[in-house]
Amino acid sequence: MQPKKLIIATDWYWPQKGGVEMFAQTLASNLQSDFNIEIITHGTCSSPYLYNRFSNAKPGHPVDPNGNKISHLRAGIIEKILLLPLLLWNFPHFKKNRIYDLFYFAYRSAFRKTISCLIADAQIIHCISTGYLARCISGICREKKIRLINSPFIHFGKWGDSPGQINAYKASDVLVCPTESFKAKYLSVAGFTSKSNTVVIPPIIPPPCTRSTPRKNDNKFILFLGRREKHKGLPLLLSAYEGLQSMARLIIAGPGKKISSPPPGVTDHGEVDEIEKQNLLNNCTLFCVPSHNESFGMVYVEAMSHGKPVIALDIAPVNEIIENGKSGILVAPYDKEGLRQALKRILNEDNLRNAMGKNAKTDFATRFSNHKLVQQYRNLYDLNKPENSGHLES
Repeated sequence: MQPKKLIIATDWYWPQKGGVEMFAQTLASNLQSDFNIEIITHGTCSSPYLYNRFSNAKPGHPVDPNGNKISHLRAGIIEKILLLPLLLWNFPHFKKNRIYDLFYFAYRSAFRKTISCLIADAQIIHCISTGYLARCISGICREKKIRLINSPFIHFGKWGDSPGQINAYKASDVLVCPTESFKAKYLSVAGFTSKSNTVVIPPIIPPPCTRSTPRKNDNKFILFLGRREKHKGLPLLLSAYEGLQSMARLIIAGPGKKISSPPPGVTDHGEVDEIEKQNLLNNCTLFCVPSHNESFGMVYVEAMSHGKPVIALDIAPVNEIIENGKSGILVAPYDKEGLRQALKRILNEDNLRNAMGKNAKTDFATRFSNHKLVQQYRNLYDLNKPENSGHLES
């Protein structure tokens, strides 16, 4: 029997690095024995400008490391002309949700026909997008009556929650929320009539690689791992770290511009490959990313999978991942002194640090295990189950 075709649509995909890209790739790799999988995505582009993201994206490899086919949405001369209205997005006074929705017509004109052809023979589409791709696919799926699952990693109040985007998510057969707090926020924006097709399933991350190379002369070190966006809280961590140089080093890794002259005790590795990332997670003393805006926070789950205590800010949904005082310490947002004291406490108290690390690993195995979550996603895709013939209850 021919396996059903599952399309995973995502704004960006491997080899671009980030939590959403990692989730999409991990999902594909875990389901390829059950489905005929194809990825639909835009190519690689680091530009902050909307027009450039779609018109200048460079297509990558035709398959991912696990052999799944990747179809890149390429912009030829005609598409670039159709996308020209997006240049207006560069003007600051245009950056409003409703203006963003208005400019969707340019994206739709450029890519709808291509997307429609790519998904024509699909039985199931899982869309992991907070951009125009989600809106376009939603409309096509309604017309073609293709089963649609949406996993929009919205940063509420920041991106992905314009009225047009919310309507696109509401049209899905199932909308997957990563946490309960995310679900509550989504329903408050979308309206509680959407409750019947909303479920909570955390995103899948790759299983931890426990084999690593011990780091020489590092002794204790704090690890910050993530993009250099402002909301990730790196400046706050650097400020809180002042005066702790004698207790531990601070290692920074992740995409973005490196610190040209790091303060004493700080080492900036810049963007690292997967092997070095696993080495850092295996060997760090504790993990700290004091982000003040997260749609989920996969990097915290990664640290937990390695048995590391986590220090983070007490915000939703991070406080659903980290249990304060058990698997880590949660600090009030923007509290530099509270963050410094939390760092000192875990660095000083070996028994506490070891206990939190063990609790973190146990919590990961209980709540975020690869096998458990993959099965929940398989259940969403099972067209033969009676509960999947319409909307799923949460």
